[in-house]
Amino acid sequence: MKRICTFMLSALALPLSLSAQTTTPPTGYKMVWSDEFNGTSLDTKVWNIEENGNGGGNQELQYYRKENVAVANGNLVLTARRENYNNKQFTSGRINSRDKAYFKHGIIQARIKFPKTANGVWPAYWMMGNDYGKLGWPRCGEIDIVETGNAEGIKNGTQTRHFGATLHWGTSAGANHKQYGTSYLAPENNPLQNDEYHIITTEWDGQFLSMYYDLKDFTVAAKNKARFYSATIPASTNSADIGHYFQKPFFFIFNLAVGGNYTGIYNAGGITALPNAGDEAKMFVDWVRVYQDEADAEAQYKTPDGDNTGSNPDTPITPEAPDTKTEYGYWGSKALDASGTTTFDFKNSYDAVLISTSTGVTNAFSEKTKADYNVDNNKHFLYIWENTYNAEPSSGVNSFGFGETFNHFTVGTVGWSGLGFASNKNGGKDLSMIDDEYIFHIGFRGTSTDGHTSHKVTVGNAAFTVGNNSVEGATIIGDFKRDGTWTYFDIPVTILKTLAGGELFDNAADYTGNVVAILSGGTQGADLQFDNIFFYKNPNVKKGVPTEDNTTKIGQYATKALEGGQSTFDFTNVSKAVLIGTSSGVTDALTDVTVKNYNVDEKTNFFWIWDGGDYTGLPSNGKNSFGWDESSTRLQVTGNSTWCGAGYASQGTGKDLSMIDDTWYLHFAMRGDDALTHPSQTVTVGNAVFVIGNATSGQQIVGDYRRDGEWYNFDIPVAKLKQIGGGTLFNDAANFMGNVFAVATTHNKGAEVNFDQVFFYSKKDGGETPDIPTYVKAALDNEGKSTFDVENTGNYVLIGTTGGVSTTLAKKVKADYNVDDVNSALYIWEGTMTASNESGVNSFGYDEGGYPVYTVGTVGWSGLGYASKAKGKDMSMLDDTYYLHLGMKATNNASYLIAVGNAKFAIGASAFVDGGTSYAPLCDFPRDGKWYNIDIPYSEIEARATKVFDNAEDVTGNVLYFLAGGTTGTKLTFDQIFFYNDGSVPSGIDAVKQNNATTGNNRTYTLSGVEVKGDNLPKGIYIRNGKKIIVR
Repeated sequence: MKRICTFMLSALALPLSLSAQTTTPPTGYKMVWSDEFNGTSLDTKVWNIEENGNGGGNQELQYYRKENVAVANGNLVLTARRENYNNKQFTSGRINSRDKAYFKHGIIQARIKFPKTANGVWPAYWMMGNDYGKLGWPRCGEIDIVETGNAEGIKNGTQTRHFGATLHWGTSAGANHKQYGTSYLAPENNPLQNDEYHIITTEWDGQFLSMYYDLKDFTVAAKNKARFYSATIPASTNSADIGHYFQKPFFFIFNLAVGGNYTGIYNAGGITALPNAGDEAKMFVDWVRVYQDEADAEAQYKTPDGDNTGSNPDTPITPEAPDTKTEYGYWGSKALDASGTTTFDFKNSYDAVLISTSTGVTNAFSEKTKADYNVDNNKHFLYIWENTYNAEPSSGVNSFGFGETFNHFTVGTVGWSGLGFASNKNGGKDLSMIDDEYIFHIGFRGTSTDGHTSHKVTVGNAAFTVGNNSVEGATIIGDFKRDGTWTYFDIPVTILKTLAGGELFDNAADYTGNVVAILSGGTQGADLQFDNIFFYKNPNVKKGVPTEDNTTKIGQYATKALEGGQSTFDFTNVSKAVLIGTSSGVTDALTDVTVKNYNVDEKTNFFWIWDGGDYTGLPSNGKNSFGWDESSTRLQVTGNSTWCGAGYASQGTGKDLSMIDDTWYLHFAMRGDDALTHPSQTVTVGNAVFVIGNATSGQQIVGDYRRDGEWYNFDIPVAKLKQIGGGTLFNDAANFMGNVFAVATTHNKGAEVNFDQVFFYSKKDGGETPDIPTYVKAALDNEGKSTFDVENTGNYVLIGTTGGVSTTLAKKVKADYNVDDVNSALYIWEGTMTASNESGVNSFGYDEGGYPVYTVGTVGWSGLGYASKAKGKDMSMLDDTYYLHLGMKATNNASYLIAVGNAKFAIGASAFVDGGTSYAPLCDFPRDGKWYNIDIPYSEIEARATKVFDNAEDVTGNVLYFLAGGTTGTKLTFDQIFFYNDGSVPSGIDAVKQNNATTGNNRTYTLSGVEVKGDNLPKGIYIRNGKKIIVR
């Protein structure tokens, strides 16, 4: 009964007559069990009556009581009633057959009369895997057969006809679990809620699970008419496959909920189905029956009257596959060795300050304990903030290998989460002894790669992330494997102070705040397992900071500024220069070519640290980026506000920048040595806003610099800056008053930016406009044949290709995620667009009965996307060698937003604004009604997101989506979406010649045949002089 968004179909072809219901199974089936509900009480040998008010994980409003469950007149009767009980304003009934009656395979029928649900009543008939107690949800699997009372039916006035079915499964709970659901409308003359009984039939075998509404008979034609749900579920030992969860015994559940997620009603005032005290709604179940095929050797059942399941009716637990990709990080380590013994060095550890330790760890420290602040619920507490977590049982050993409990929580339904170890007002903790010799210890464990939840940990004033995605901007210090093993994190207090930007604890001698707090985001069901938190001393534990930075990708516009102490910048090739912020040495070196000198003069040209921000100027250290003993600009985030900024601007008289055209370049240099937090810098140049770093909130990442204390030059074509700025770099360029160059640092206290030598220049040997690749080529030649180079490309990852193209690419497909409405779907969001068909050939020149055109409606916005349904998509193969391909055509001038995972960019002549954020166009295509191929290097996509996909191995959200704005009538025409590279296997890449720059004189082409020019190609594979080259 977990909630999802479902796909809606109208079941107009379903049976129209109640007399059409069948109770006769096909030949070869025999009844193995039934409950006819004859008598006056429920058979408790079969059924369990639930009594709780926990809301079912769906924010339901009722309290389930045994008094609301009855057997009368040959029916099970569940009654929902408006009455106050145990802080709830409604009561109702729910029963299940867990551990008493459960079944694998068969034809399962139930004859049910559903109540009127308008509004707020939620009847459900469903099943769950009988290994629920062992595996939990959703590993046990869930089959929702009929649910009604949905918010969609309320919205559309179709509640009496609207019902849905869903399968839920996966290795982790919450939004990241797998699910496949459909919603249907019963015929107008046979609605579900018509005070009549309806027979719901489920047909389940080793390959398929299908459901039928008032099935007439078991002929193919009858089943086709009555089918309202179908899924393919072949048995599998792979926990990523749907069949892994639905080839085992399941038990029954009948319940009548009030309010909650499915209804969209969360308060008693909205329950109009039960408006007054004492009002009731009833669900009647006449009978439930199970038939099994005598020829099905895999069929199983267990009831009080029979059992053919053997000694172990549950599907064996498949252990989580070894996690070979997650890296612990500098301060992480495996907690237990192969024998299950702790790797922690108790012998050399001492002066422990205990925050939350198990009995075994507390005893192991014994006399080496300096202070014990374990939870005692008197002075020291573990607070769950506003019930944002649900407590879960722990299983297995703790992080020290002891058979003791540990902390296990899942995120609730509030939309956020948090917990912390703190003291009450009766007195705080004395933490004054925790000096720079101390180390902070915590253990983490995960049991599922689904979702790969990251956690933010705060220790006093310090915050960091444990995981693979930064939480609230906190620095990632490491990660733990999601394979059931424990990981230790032992972080020096000196590092925590760096993260805190100063002292770790305010008023350390009487600290009443959260010594340690953890936040796991807002995804319902996200898993948190941790234990044994303490501070300690140990002279053998590494206390330094990683100083090497060999992994940062500096990008195509960056170069090392100094080699052997000498500048790598070629002064002799500068034709003209406009100075913005240069040292005296650089100013002198460029004197003869300087056309404008706008260096700071405190008269009309200024460098301002913006009021209200958190920048503080610091003395520069060392040589500047040209190797001279001159100062550079050094700013540090020191305050407590939420922003910072500084820039070169004018006052009184503006700067004349009108001479700076597309043949010019912007030069500046940056350096840093903070490999721990690796702060990113947002740079503004006129209208262009971009990021130098590895993290972005939406602006394009243009490059980065290694945090090794060395200077790196950035030389960016003005043509590129204009593209980022939406076509115009400087408004009123002849008298520009704004920020010519401004910086803002990732807002972490203590973070720095060091930069110098800001100027524009043109080259003597580069008088022509530097070519910025357009990535666009006519899709069809003069003969109407495709220009896409199938021969020299391959490893296709198909997202949205049609029959002829799919066939053409078939021999070199790496993954096929085309729309099948089972695992993959194309969703038009909330009716914002209408689809139509236009005659003509597609972008590959194939005539396949036309191609789709999507037209923006009247809602005021629009969107459609390719997303997963039953199974996520593995996109982990995508790297810098790949391209995104799509075909587009138009006669309008609209700009479109395309998002690939978290990366967003516009295609058009102007920026696309969404949610107040402006996305610069990456390219545009002629609007002449002809097809054009757009082939975008994946490196360009990576530059527009900190991570393109949060969990690339299992992408369950939109892989790719389009926004076309809110103008009614705007048309969006596209086709043939796929990713590709040169088709070689990974080992073959060694044969490719590696180039870090092109020579500029030879003709260079992308793998799809688009010619690109210039000296600054994006990372990827190209063809030059008939040979492949790779630009890294």
